Amino acid sequence: MLTLVDNAARGRLREAYLRLRSRDRTSDVIVDVRKLADLPQGTTVILALKPPIDNDSLDWLNLNRPLIADRQLNIVLWCEDDAASVLAQRAPDFFDWISARVDCPPAYAAHAVARVKRAICARASGIVWNGPGLEATLAIVRPGRPVRRIAVASYQSMLDALTSRERGWLVLDGVDTSFHLRRLRWAMAETGRRTIVFRRSIDETAPGWWTVAADHASISGAVEMLTELGGTGRLAALTGLDPKASEHAGCLLRRGVDTEHLEHLLATTPDPRAALEDFAQQRGWKLDGGIAHSPSEADPVVLALRERLMKPERWAVLAKIADDVGDFEIAIRWQTRVLESLSKDVPGAVLWGALWARGSAHQSMGDLVSARVDFERVFSAARDAGDTTAIAISAGWLAEVLFEQDEALRARECLESALVTIEALGGNPEYVIWLRDLLGRPMMGHEDWDTSADTTRLNLPLLASQLRTFAETASVEADLEGARNYLELSLKRDEGVWGTVHPAVVYTLRRLARVHSAMDRPSLARGCLERALAAERVLFGSDEHPDIADTLVELASVMKDEGDLEGAQSSLERALAIKQKWSGPELGGASARQALANVLLAKGDVVGALGHIEQALMTLREIFKDRDHPQITELLKFRQRLLALQHDLQRTD
Repeated sequence: MLTLVDNAARGRLREAYLRLRSRDRTSDVIVDVRKLADLPQGTTVILALKPPIDNDSLDWLNLNRPLIADRQLNIVLWCEDDAASVLAQRAPDFFDWISARVDCPPAYAAHAVARVKRAICARASGIVWNGPGLEATLAIVRPGRPVRRIAVASYQSMLDALTSRERGWLVLDGVDTSFHLRRLRWAMAETGRRTIVFRRSIDETAPGWWTVAADHASISGAVEMLTELGGTGRLAALTGLDPKASEHAGCLLRRGVDTEHLEHLLATTPDPRAALEDFAQQRGWKLDGGIAHSPSEADPVVLALRERLMKPERWAVLAKIADDVGDFEIAIRWQTRVLESLSKDVPGAVLWGALWARGSAHQSMGDLVSARVDFERVFSAARDAGDTTAIAISAGWLAEVLFEQDEALRARECLESALVTIEALGGNPEYVIWLRDLLGRPMMGHEDWDTSADTTRLNLPLLASQLRTFAETASVEADLEGARNYLELSLKRDEGVWGTVHPAVVYTLRRLARVHSAMDRPSLARGCLERALAAERVLFGSDEHPDIADTLVELASVMKDEGDLEGAQSSLERALAIKQKWSGPELGGASARQALANVLLAKGDVVGALGHIEQALMTLREIFKDRDHPQITELLKFRQRLLALQHDLQRTD
């Protein structure tokens, strides 16, 4: 008997096979027409055909059609696309023997439905959809639930979509670049919204997101792959043609799992992929391709936004990150949060820094009107405060925007006003020279005004100083990650203004090294201190400056934490040599000797450690006349420990 299933959908193959299996467990699935000759009497089989069908196969069917009657085979012709038309035209003798014809209804991807349900149960952050039939799948997962399809681009449009009270699935279109995906993740973190479905159009996902693929493996590919491994066409059909389930089944066959066992397992489960993954996990096996485990969230912005209640300085750091990646809309939004949450008694530098950052983002977006408002606020406040640095810098910002607005005369008035005020207050001569230089340039329009160097360099010291202030606050509050962020941003700005060799750069590097040490990251701390040392040598033109000795002591501490005792000893000995070159007892020298004693003790040199402790005690007693000073008391306890160790060692000898 020949039954034709026309326009056969791959998503229906498992369902069709299970119906046949309920009547005959030996029913099989084949893709090679010649396999019909090997089937036992009375076999029920699905013969899957898909164009192109080679001429040899078509000729074989025509010539061997009596085989069907002789062996009483029950054949279901599973014809994809126009395979039935090909048979009718090129194997007419065989085609004429078809006794029944069924049109296959469209099918959804059962494995996609199962995957969506599992993602919801796992409270996934979102679902990345890949393939056709999204609406049909969602209708099966939650019948009657509407689908809201919204095109998003701006950050505000994402926030509006995420906070809408309309019920239903939320499908977002327009998330088609890494930029938009990052925006969506930040918007979800800011609003607290979960479980978003959107069509996949980029080869990138994110932590907490599940990818749902609605495609099917080809029948011929799945059958051939599994039969080569000792499986059957039945097993291929039972995977539902889920590419991942087929892959998992092949992996288990290679591990020696019995085909019949796998067939029974898959015939009794609604979710083949999950059943195979659970089977492997129970035995401690790792499947080829792996069971998808989402990496933990590492984006500092997402982690910070999830905290909900944040201080102004945290919003400032997030806004700067958004600005650095070119997302000025978000930078403006978050800098506004900073400004709204600042207290009335906040230092002027903090307020001006936030206004500059927001105005700069407005300017980058082309919103010159809003940028001008922010810069004018800074300029006015700086003049009222008599802060010559802020006056000069804000005048440069404002003049740049005025030039872009073709208001050259207003820009000139702004610069002249700043120049008069700074000269009257006795401000930094460099700012006076800079402002005069700007005034001496052509005033025909902003296209004649070079802002590529001077203005961008002069607007950064204030912000770098603000960030260092934030870092000090964060360190006191034990927010080491926040302190690290502020210091790294401050360092970037310091180097942007002064280059890599400047006292401000050295200061920031040493503070950043201390934060890294507190966070148990000695290798990063060492890198900062080595950069600071290189800069100090150029600054002082020598290897023998007291500041270099202080940096060497800090570097030795980091080296000791890394286990580099030789390097730590060498650095401390160099530091002591520098300090001894400078006259008089010095507290730093005592600290260096105590540090060196600790290193020598770690190396097992108790005698050497004792020698340095004795010298450190002599120095401290000369500095502190009070013999009960805490530092002296601490060193005396250390000496007692060393003496006890020395005694124990001598007794052992």
